[in-house]
Amino acid sequence: MKTPDIEIYVKHADMEILSQWLSKNFAKVEMPSHATQVFAKGKAIKSKVYNDDACSDLLITPKASGKDFCSIWIKNNISHWENDESCARSLLEEADFEIRCSVSGWQEEEEEDQNPQWLLLTRTEQKLISW
Repeated sequence: MKTPDIEIYVKHADMEILSQWLSKNFAKVEMPSHATQVFAKGKAIKSKVYNDDACSDLLITPKASGKDFCSIWIKNNISHWENDESCARSLLEEADFEIRCSVSGWQEEEEEDQNPQWLLLTRTEQKLISW
């Protein structure tokens, strides 16, 4: 079943690679012209992605989890990806990053003290972790 949103965490992300990858996977990406500079400063980038007649907010947050991880959040899953993992695997086809994502998607009813399982993916590794 397709998840309602997509969120992945990319270690040592490169904004140029992310922009190219997004452009390959959406009909249109509205990225601010100064996105690379904003990203380098560690500030969040708000933009939009489009597929067919659908539009979704896109939020790219450098340093979302410590200094190393960048969050990529597509608010409404208008992509061709079924879930976070398929999105992560798509990015791995473009670049060799370490990517983390939720195994089953996040549910609002989940209690904060639960220790959700995360999937760590690279081109050569896949394993479940607690994060």
